[in-house]
Amino acid sequence: MRTLIVALTLLSACDGRSLPLAADDAWPSTEAGPPAPLPSCLPMDAVGAGDCAVALGFRWDGSRCRAIGGCGCSGTACAQLFVSEKGCISAMAQRCLPCTAMVATVTGLCLAEYGYFWNGLSCHSASGCSCSGPDCGKTFDTREACELAFAHCTKRTPVTAPCVRNAGHTCAYDADCAVGGCGGELCYNPKLGGGESDCDCGPPSGLSCGCVGGRCLWWE
Repeated sequence: MRTLIVALTLLSACDGRSLPLAADDAWPSTEAGPPAPLPSCLPMDAVGAGDCAVALGFRWDGSRCRAIGGCGCSGTACAQLFVSEKGCISAMAQRCLPCTAMVATVTGLCLAEYGYFWNGLSCHSASGCSCSGPDCGKTFDTREACELAFAHCTKRTPVTAPCVRNAGHTCAYDADCAVGGCGGELCYNPKLGGGESDCDCGPPSGLSCGCVGGRCLWWE
């Protein structure tokens, strides 16, 4: 048995058929005027209507990007549909997905591919006879899509120095972490501890406080 402590998606049309990806990475597909504000991390209210095999775009469903198709789009967020998978992942996954590992257990010696999972550090493919766990249905078709979705987790280099202080608290999102300390030099999770420190340092220059590998750390 192989356990992958490893989030985004097999993309398909509403009728189960695969949809072609648009080359344009921009969003949304508006004909005139500036784009609408970036959607929140909540599911976008947009679904394909009708039995047509027309690719309408990509919607964020709250945890992953999905291609939708049909004769038309129904919902309040139809004007915000992304025109490509890459555009959706770049705008939504990198902002809304946690860096914590996904959980899926792939068993058996079968050659069936279950896609690419994020294990908290990198993207890995998995094959077997069956998959169990809450994230089995949230795999990526390609390593490229998986790595793009978690680029915000892998391109960060943690920084430590006498006046760059990390509490090391656990986290799932950047929003879990905050800057604290007497001089603004501490990166911590307010839900897990206080932000007190000695008053001997100022805020680090050119660094960001966020969730890196599941911990609140300063990074560059």
